[in-house]
Amino acid sequence: MRTVKTGVTLDKDLLEKLNRFMEAMGYTSRSRLINEALNIYIVERSALLEEGKAVGIIAVVYEHHVGNIEHELTHIQHDYIDIIISTLHVHLDEANCLQIIVVRGSISKIKSLIVELEEKRGIKILRHILSKID
Repeated sequence: MRTVKTGVTLDKDLLEKLNRFMEAMGYTSRSRLINEALNIYIVERSALLEEGKAVGIIAVVYEHHVGNIEHELTHIQHDYIDIIISTLHVHLDEANCLQIIVVRGSISKIKSLIVELEEKRGIKILRHILSKID
């Protein structure tokens, strides 16, 4: 595999977190770690570029005291009732909750749901795992 040297600008705090993570995990190459992270991101997001139908989960970690986030998440989910099969809500601690949303349907509609969720203030982490279905 051929490599190409490139420059990337990172937020100072993010770079410090990256360096601490590298040390804790025993990584010796920042380039290798960034390469692995980008590969994972691209593979996960590539499913959203497909056409057709998919099944999977959307995992959302959010800070439940921020704004009216719980109400907003519920309202959004009602707009996507045709692709949401089920949800699971978990209280992680005093400030944070995890919501698992199980989806099945049009990839374009699943993508719209993800984009709408990502825009909400209070969302800390949003990850998805999708599998294309016929």
